[in-house]
Amino acid sequence: MRRTVLRVALGASLLLPMLLGLPLLGLPPLASRAHADSRPPRYDTDALCDHVSNTPDGFSEETKQRCLVDQDDALDALRHKWEDIPEDIQNDCDQRARAGGDADYQTLQDCIRVQMRQREVPLVIPGTVAPPAPPAN
Repeated sequence: MRRTVLRVALGASLLLPMLLGLPLLGLPPLASRAHADSRPPRYDTDALCDHVSNTPDGFSEETKQRCLVDQDDALDALRHKWEDIPEDIQNDCDQRARAGGDADYQTLQDCIRVQMRQREVPLVIPGTVAPPAPPAN
């Protein structure tokens, strides 16, 4: 019995710094490791879709199912390109997608799309000559 207690205590002592985002054995905090996994962050789509499905007219199961499908489609698209998205955009858009309380993969996807597009568009300052457009692929 005593060994079990020691294992739990030791496990908890190793888990607590990780949960708090503190470095453990030279590893970065979990928040920055999420992107190193090359996977999008995990959101609670059930809670989001439950929230969206509660209307003044009552709960709509059809709306919830449509929401879940839309979230799953957005997550699937993000999984395929996550490794190619710069980490600063991943982090910024993740924070924006979580800002409303219910994290949303469609918001994450839209944010990434906009920020990636902004990186492609050259900055033109009034009164200067615009750089040549990149060749079309």
